[in-house]
Amino acid sequence: MELRCPKCSITIALPSGATERPCPKCGETLRSDAAPADPKALVDSLLAEARRIEATTPGLQPLLSAEAAAQRARERKRPPRDPVSPNWGYRFAILLGVLGVLLAGGLVYWLVDTGLRNDAAAKCLRAIEPEVAPMRQAYELGMTAREAREYAKAGEVFKRVADRGGVLLLRLRDEAAPRDADLQRKSADLRRELADLVQRAEKALAAPDVKYGAQGMVEYEGEWVAPEEKEKRFQSRMKAEGKQLHQGEWLTEAEIHERKGEVLYQGRWIPKAERDRLEAASAAVAAAAAAPTTTLPPRRPRPAPVRIVPMQFDPVADSWAIDSFQTPALLWTNETWGNINPVALEVEQYEDAGALSITFKGGKHDKSAIVRPLGLSFATRGKLTMDIVNATTGSVKVAIALKTAKYYESRWVPLKTGVNKGVTFDLRAGDYKSEATHWSPATKIANIENVEMLYILLYTDPNISGKVYLRNIQALRGG
Repeated sequence: MELRCPKCSITIALPSGATERPCPKCGETLRSDAAPADPKALVDSLLAEARRIEATTPGLQPLLSAEAAAQRARERKRPPRDPVSPNWGYRFAILLGVLGVLLAGGLVYWLVDTGLRNDAAAKCLRAIEPEVAPMRQAYELGMTAREAREYAKAGEVFKRVADRGGVLLLRLRDEAAPRDADLQRKSADLRRELADLVQRAEKALAAPDVKYGAQGMVEYEGEWVAPEEKEKRFQSRMKAEGKQLHQGEWLTEAEIHERKGEVLYQGRWIPKAERDRLEAASAAVAAAAAAPTTTLPPRRPRPAPVRIVPMQFDPVADSWAIDSFQTPALLWTNETWGNINPVALEVEQYEDAGALSITFKGGKHDKSAIVRPLGLSFATRGKLTMDIVNATTGSVKVAIALKTAKYYESRWVPLKTGVNKGVTFDLRAGDYKSEATHWSPATKIANIENVEMLYILLYTDPNISGKVYLRNIQALRGG
């Protein structure tokens, strides 16, 4: 228990079990049952003690409130100081000084920052400029590889140019931000040059030939496919055309036998020497069995060449009606080659429309050919089409040929039984046969501006019977 002395206002601890104790300072006896000290007297005693300590202790800071300080001043007979009015001129001068320091600091910072920016930009430009010329050379190397169909190499070069150009553009954006006008112009020019190079590289990289060619794909009929898919489609096409692979080349059965030096004789393919021997033997037997005669049968004179009468068409018209067979005039004749079967030709009505009927008489050869003079320029024509009705009992395939300065024959197209509408031949294709290519389908029609003759060739089985009707032969615009 603690007791406070009412005289000296100190607090003393009362021992346990004790009820009173003398004050060690003033000797007053303190009892536990004594009444509490007067608060006002306690405060006054505390203030008196503080004043005594302040008066006797030099340099001690005031511990009293403003009111106590005023009371002490009154006691010392010193009037309190009046508050001093603020000096606004002094304060304004200080403010102007601070602003001046800030402006000067800002100017110094701007000058230092400008110098650092210009130095960084100049260093960046010096580092990037030497890389532009090698990148441009690499792009040209990629274009050369692309033209040489080295698509994997071209794609790798274009990707390298695009990636490096993108990195340099980012570096220019981040590091080349000068305030000098000349450096700004150089940076802008270099940025435009790099952006153009990157754009061209990305465009080339996205081109189908580079994009798919770099993956090992190849182009076939306007579509990019895997090499094995191309080979599969090509083989299917060749087989659909009735061709077989012979010594690395796709040929028809007749072409294969011709390469072997064989000819079709009485429904069989035999060597030419064997045919000549059989024909000679047959001729000898026939001569021996024939009755004697004083004169030989007269030979049929070879027909005079057909005079070419130039046809007139509008060069810009979408289609030219080469022959619609609306008049009975027969403008087509059999060709006089020795390796074809003759056919009978007649213009007649077929299903209420004019048509050229071709009647097969049979024979030992595998084709027939009819011809018509034209005297036309096909410079504005791209395709030749016709409608064909196959009314025979066997297999029929059709091809066309044009005679300009030389003879050019197309690939044949198989005909189905019945109506074959719009059978089309591409006049601009590069797979025509000619003497210059040793009759391989590997050339285009030359001198197409001067087409003298139009041939229609029908490849058939030997001794075929029936008719084929031709209708609506047209030359369509294209070039």
